[in-house]
Amino acid sequence: MTGGAGLVASGISARLGERTVLRDVSLAAAPGQCLVIIGPNGAGKTSLLRCLAGLLKPATGTVAVDGRNLLSGGERERARLVSYLPQEAQVVFPFTALDVVLMGRHPHLGWLDAESARDVEIARQALEACDAAALADRPVTRLSSSCWTSPRPIRTFITHCGFLNAPAGTPTPAW
Repeated sequence: MTGGAGLVASGISARLGERTVLRDVSLAAAPGQCLVIIGPNGAGKTSLLRCLAGLLKPATGTVAVDGRNLLSGGERERARLVSYLPQEAQVVFPFTALDVVLMGRHPHLGWLDAESARDVEIARQALEACDAAALADRPVTRLSSSCWTSPRPIRTFITHCGFLNAPAGTPTPAW
């Protein structure tokens, strides 16, 4: 990779309490590139994703997206650059699938701003690209568990750099 584009993690080491969970991990991904992290349970996959998303501060190393250090900026700037999807989440409010995907645009809005027509268009395009456009106006509380898995990761696809810690069966965009 040249010019600082994409994701670059260098020398990441992390601890959870007294336990070292990552040791000197480095990786790079160009814009649009998809990386898959696989390994046995307890190998540190989730800890690595959390470090890459800026949610777990590494003991050593750096993480940058397009040359911007994720660990030195504020939360809002980080949220504009990256999104993290945990393995499980519960929703108790009847948001529509479109609303859930639009939540990925919130870091780009002002404090009390509503989504623009362009934000809605981006979200609808993401649903379409993942073959989930038919879910757009359906409340997620009324979707089956297999359908509910669709809007959650799609929300990460409309962020600059998304990290999915998702179970098998997660949809992937056709872009």
